[in-house]
Amino acid sequence: MSHVTTFSLNFHLHLPTGSTDEQFRACVEDSLVPCLKLLESVGNLSCSLFLSGQVLEWLTINRPAAINRINALVRTERIEILGGPLFQPVLPGIPARDREGQIVACAELISDLFSCDTRGMLLPENVWQESLASEIARADLEYVVLDQAHFLAAGFLESELDGYYITEDEGSTLCLFPAQELSVTGLLLQSAEKFLEQLSGATTNSLRTLVIDIATAFSGNGSTTAEWLTALDHLAAESASLVRSSTLSQLLDSTSPAGQCYLAAGMPDRSTAAGSSRISRNSWRSERLAWQESMDMYARMIDVSNNLARIRSSDVLLDSHKDVIQRARLHLYRGQCNDAYWNGPRHGLFQPALRAAVHSQLIEAENLLLQIEQGVPAWIAGRILDENFDLRREVRLSNHRISALVAPAQGGQLTELNVRTPAINLLATLSFAAPTAAPQHPPEQAEKSAAEANAPRFWPRRMLVDHFLRPDLTLQEFQVHEGLIGDFEDAFYNAVLHEGETRIALEMHAERRIESSNIRVSKTIVASMDRPGELLIQYRLSGPPAEQLLHFGTEFNFAMLPDKPEDCYYYDSQGQPLGSLHETLILRQTDRVCMIDESLGLDISLELAKEADFWISPVLTTNPQATEAARLQQSVCILPRWQFQMPASGSVTLEMRLLIDSSVAQARQLAGPGEHSQRISASLFRTRTSVDHKL
Repeated sequence: MSHVTTFSLNFHLHLPTGSTDEQFRACVEDSLVPCLKLLESVGNLSCSLFLSGQVLEWLTINRPAAINRINALVRTERIEILGGPLFQPVLPGIPARDREGQIVACAELISDLFSCDTRGMLLPENVWQESLASEIARADLEYVVLDQAHFLAAGFLESELDGYYITEDEGSTLCLFPAQELSVTGLLLQSAEKFLEQLSGATTNSLRTLVIDIATAFSGNGSTTAEWLTALDHLAAESASLVRSSTLSQLLDSTSPAGQCYLAAGMPDRSTAAGSSRISRNSWRSERLAWQESMDMYARMIDVSNNLARIRSSDVLLDSHKDVIQRARLHLYRGQCNDAYWNGPRHGLFQPALRAAVHSQLIEAENLLLQIEQGVPAWIAGRILDENFDLRREVRLSNHRISALVAPAQGGQLTELNVRTPAINLLATLSFAAPTAAPQHPPEQAEKSAAEANAPRFWPRRMLVDHFLRPDLTLQEFQVHEGLIGDFEDAFYNAVLHEGETRIALEMHAERRIESSNIRVSKTIVASMDRPGELLIQYRLSGPPAEQLLHFGTEFNFAMLPDKPEDCYYYDSQGQPLGSLHETLILRQTDRVCMIDESLGLDISLELAKEADFWISPVLTTNPQATEAARLQQSVCILPRWQFQMPASGSVTLEMRLLIDSSVAQARQLAGPGEHSQRISASLFRTRTSVDHKL
């Protein structure tokens, strides 16, 4: 008796939060449209299709005809629509309530657009943990497509991966399809006939689940891919008694499971060869420790999610707040998209636009929640918290225009500065270089190790990063991290928060020995309600003997993205342009430097009570995991610096004001969200009552 090999082709397409309209347009025209054309033309390939929420949103607004074409394929049962978390977060990287919420929101949107139920899903980045089985089951899904590396790592043989398995958590069951992600480059090297021969080479009935990235398969070589799949379609018709194509739901309904399994938490190790059974146990979470910027986004996301959950369960929630809650959830979910949270050849931690987009979505969510919590047009608040889970306290200074997070235990730096309109974190920056583990030196290299102890230091690209510098230091030396004296950059500052009705002040003190003198630095940050777009900053330096020469500066970094130099530039106190944000500037004895981003509607000024020299330069980084070593501009650095001799009074006071004028951005916001955006928001959250209370 002949055996039958069944294969399931599963196409997927995703673009991250923060992708430009041009990127969506190119991806849809070069990849999705050819894929749909292929699926419309073949007659023997039954496929599954997953489009992430970002793609579905863009199509709904810009390409409704594509939605109609997909609908026609669904009605004729040519394709099955797969679900998953709507905006493609790594599920173990977000709270459980949001895991279920994202999956349900995706199912609701699919039902609204395509009038069909969702039975299964692709697992973003193939990151698995045991509790997902019960959580996905509670969201009313029956199966998950999971990289076969998880099964191989659990001890399964490749010959045992024909079919699907049942896993269980807390009494809930879920079907798992072991899947192989097809490398289109490798696939096209062999004929469709040879491919089918390999599939049907088993001695018993078998089932193969294959995953294809639409962008990779069709962009650049779409005609070749289409020809190959068309040939596969014809051969499948000719060999119908031996090979057949099926959707995953059809397989679920027509075949029995191959057995039961329990899989350990982890994700496939992409650093090894394809088909490897290695599973990295902590690579997702360890990104937060390797990259402070990842931890910053994660911590902010958790804070917004917790606030949303708290407000939803509070007594202050009224019927009129429901729409606000729904929109806040939508922004939170967009801000959980995985791409910007980690680094790698396929991910976007090094992409400033993706980091900025995550922060923007989280700020928008917070702004909506504050409409419910504050209820007044003007307010101010101070909050002490452990923002990044390191058991050291941070302080958040907030009002109705800006929100500043200060880390006294990390050099007293500003680590976050959010402008509520236009929803931008001015400190969505990236540090000089990737952190690395301390090298282990053999005994014969002891002398070299001692020399390396004096190597240039790296520090986070924040604001109020305090530097004592060598008196004759040049900008070029500073840019390669030379000439720093002492360690005030990451000093522990003792802090006291003073709260008033209209002003809050954070006062911090640290003392360090620099060369032969003890130096005490006191700095105070003041936020107010009557000047909501301003931070007043005061330094007081004391300790060194009279007439000792000091060279001091405090570093400001701004995550400005000068895509159009004519729209983003510096100007002086007279309003005269100084150059674009791509340029390096050295200014002598001035009391004001300003920058403007006309596209964002932001005008930022740094004003000094005592004139200073300024070093201004772009901050460029190279992604160590990128295939091409392109240097990206991550931010701009503005360093006012003073050289002076300590007076007989024994102290020096330096005052500055950081003014953020967002009036243009606020005027633009008055137009409100567009019609399409409102319609999408409504359709995403027609959440079923049985699930709504869990979110």
